[in-house]
Amino acid sequence: MPALIFVGTLTFVSALACYWLKGGEAFQDAAVANLALLFDVLPRIAAALVILGLMQVLLPHDLVSRYLGRGSGIQGLVLATVLGAITFGGPMTSFPIVAALAIAGADAGAVIAFVTGWSLLGVSRAVVWEVPILGSEFVVLRTLASLPVPVIVGLLARKLDTVRPVPIKGVDPR
Repeated sequence: MPALIFVGTLTFVSALACYWLKGGEAFQDAAVANLALLFDVLPRIAAALVILGLMQVLLPHDLVSRYLGRGSGIQGLVLATVLGAITFGGPMTSFPIVAALAIAGADAGAVIAFVTGWSLLGVSRAVVWEVPILGSEFVVLRTLASLPVPVIVGLLARKLDTVRPVPIKGVDPR
């Protein structure tokens, strides 16, 4: 609830600033653009929630805990990194997977290694964007330099370990 209040207040203040600084026409243009964006993103959010709900129910808690939980060691962080790197799609696809893994028993280190592997080592982004634009030599160098990062931040997260998943109400992941 505090996040909703913060976002609502920020939205209201931004709208007020837009109207005051740029006038009614700019405010109306911004409102129309925001509504168009909302209608573009809403189906994606709905699909992401469906993915999250299904994965939360389908992922076997004992396997996720064993391979990605606190006791999984460095191997769990490496596995999470690889899973993140091979996860295709943007945040609307990958973040529901991350949330479902956390709910099913992956610890903070594995979850953070997954997200870091996805963002730094994403195979789909490298193949579709980086190699054609920057060249394969650059991508190989960047990938090699980035390889240890997800495991390092996963280890750090395990040391800090204050992240807890928020389950979907009414769904028991076990």
